[in-house]
Amino acid sequence: MKIAKTILSLHLQQKTEKINKAFITKSIEKLEKKLKSSKFEKKNMNALYLSLYFIECEFALENKLELSSDLAKSFVQCSKKCLFKEEFFSDNDVNWILSSLAEIGKITQLPYDDVKETIKLVWKNNNVQLSLFKLVCVLESNNGKYDYLMALYINSRDKNQSSINYNELSNSIGYSFKNIEEYRTFEQTWIFLLQVFQEVNDVDEIYKYFELLCIMMSHIPRFDESQDMIQSLVIQSLSCLLDYIDIFTNDSSAIDSIIGCLEVLRNLISGKHWCLTQYSIEQILCFTIKSEYIILASDHGELSSSEQNSIESLYISVTQVLSNLILFQRFRLSNRYHIIISAFIPLIESLFVKKSGDNHLSTSKACATSFQRLMSNLCEPSGSFVSGSSHSVGDSSASAVALTSTMSTLKARLRKSLPSVILNYISLAVRYNMNLEIKEVIVDALFLIFDILTMNELKLINSSLDSHGRTLFKSFYDDYKKYGKWRED
Repeated sequence: MKIAKTILSLHLQQKTEKINKAFITKSIEKLEKKLKSSKFEKKNMNALYLSLYFIECEFALENKLELSSDLAKSFVQCSKKCLFKEEFFSDNDVNWILSSLAEIGKITQLPYDDVKETIKLVWKNNNVQLSLFKLVCVLESNNGKYDYLMALYINSRDKNQSSINYNELSNSIGYSFKNIEEYRTFEQTWIFLLQVFQEVNDVDEIYKYFELLCIMMSHIPRFDESQDMIQSLVIQSLSCLLDYIDIFTNDSSAIDSIIGCLEVLRNLISGKHWCLTQYSIEQILCFTIKSEYIILASDHGELSSSEQNSIESLYISVTQVLSNLILFQRFRLSNRYHIIISAFIPLIESLFVKKSGDNHLSTSKACATSFQRLMSNLCEPSGSFVSGSSHSVGDSSASAVALTSTMSTLKARLRKSLPSVILNYISLAVRYNMNLEIKEVIVDALFLIFDILTMNELKLINSSLDSHGRTLFKSFYDDYKKYGKWRED
């Protein structure tokens, strides 16, 4: 098969040459004859494999089907014929046929009635549900049946059923959302989902609607006439997510849903900032802080190895969302640094070893490093950000002055809130221990704060501590002067 695919690919790449076109035409004729054969059996599956490769390869090269358009129709008819004889084919074969039909449906219009009849043949086979869902999403998205697809997602999604992969389910229905071409249709689908979400009474079902809403938000298209409405729907969606995230506090099995949501929010901030407002940004901040309290709550129970990995991934996802907020929305946060800095405290606390025993994050170098990167983004604005924030000026000396002025303004605003990070770190250090390797990373991150603070803020910190805290603070600051402070020598 591999050799056959290589030969076909080479001929398709040079199909304008007479000899290659003749070879391709003859090959397609042979494949069509094989697919149309009334005696098509399992041993002839190679003809289906090659046909799919032919179709996908031509589309990849030309972005359209020309030579293999009839082959695609024959593929559909042959698939239907195979599934009529389902008992002669393994579940793996059936899964492959259904997934292949879905891929062809993304390239060319599938014959609705034929494929619908094909689906009915295997609808009750529990081992092919994921492949069926992929195919239905492609088929029904062309008919605008998005409410039906969402209901099917709810019915198919089961976090305890490992054979139904969440990522593949979300990618399949995401394909449908992504291909909504009319603004009104997208808006009505989104509003319908919000209405259904708010009517859910079964706590065990909430995570499914939570995921669906995140999938919807991850495929927001750019409709020029609809920016205000999109922004409003984002705010409503974030309100729903905030209302229900508290339910997941003691449900470690729902952590993957929260991680998926954080990834959507991170991409919204960086890639679709036009759909965010000041209010929605503050909602995202609130969501990350609630996620952090889920991380802290995990310290109180025994977790399996996979759950520990999920908590670690959740921690890193939170830092990435906060980093994106700082990198892409810093000016919207310039008068609200106290809010974003409040999100740093639970992140630090999660890395301490509690008296009840080692928590799983207290030895995570990956989490410590992600916190260090977050602190660096906060305390050291990138040159491109600062230059982009300054008004353009005529000469380099004036530009340098403008950059310096912008940086000074940013740091002055930060100074008002940064002492609370040091105070909370000292307070936690008095009560708990920290793994030495983790402490080195966190201390390096906190040294960045000392680079910004003036003597006035340092005195404020010192006066806010008790005697034990002052001793720790003095030792901490001495280490900064010895190891962390930049010196010309």
